[in-house]
Amino acid sequence: MDNYLLLPPSLELEQLSTRLGFAKTLFLNRDFIVVSGTPKEVLIKTKEAKKKRLMIICRCNDEKILRFVLEKVPIDGVIGMESIFRKDSLHYPKSGLDHILGKIAFEQGKAVCFSFSDILHAADQGKVLNRMKFNLRLCRKYKLRIIFSNFSSAQAEIRSAKDLEAVMRVLGKGK
Repeated sequence: MDNYLLLPPSLELEQLSTRLGFAKTLFLNRDFIVVSGTPKEVLIKTKEAKKKRLMIICRCNDEKILRFVLEKVPIDGVIGMESIFRKDSLHYPKSGLDHILGKIAFEQGKAVCFSFSDILHAADQGKVLNRMKFNLRLCRKYKLRIIFSNFSSAQAEIRSAKDLEAVMRVLGKGK
């Protein structure tokens, strides 16, 4: 399991990450970049990142941008889909991912990223966990690549690989 950190590279964090059981530590702006914004801004940032040969993860705030990014932008993964909608439907959680976007993501070879930091900072953690569980079920159904990591912006937020695996088992990845 790899550890994605939204922090500047440091030897101390790499050593901490190794002690916590991660195989590899990836840092923001060195190994990957997180892009967001309007479709035009996302395209510009993606071109710049491709020139630097960085992995590109998009944080989507709107369902139209999510669909645009999955269909037309050469990114590696999408993060934060659980926070697109404010309220859930009466019959199912509005988790950002649906069967149409699942098929598109599979055909385009995109990964779905889950952030433990999003769980930590959520106002309603139960709602976020339920949406992640729903998204994981769709990821399994459509055979999507999954990235589950810390995505921490502070050293105190970093959790061990075993903790993240336990959260994944609770959410249903272990089935």
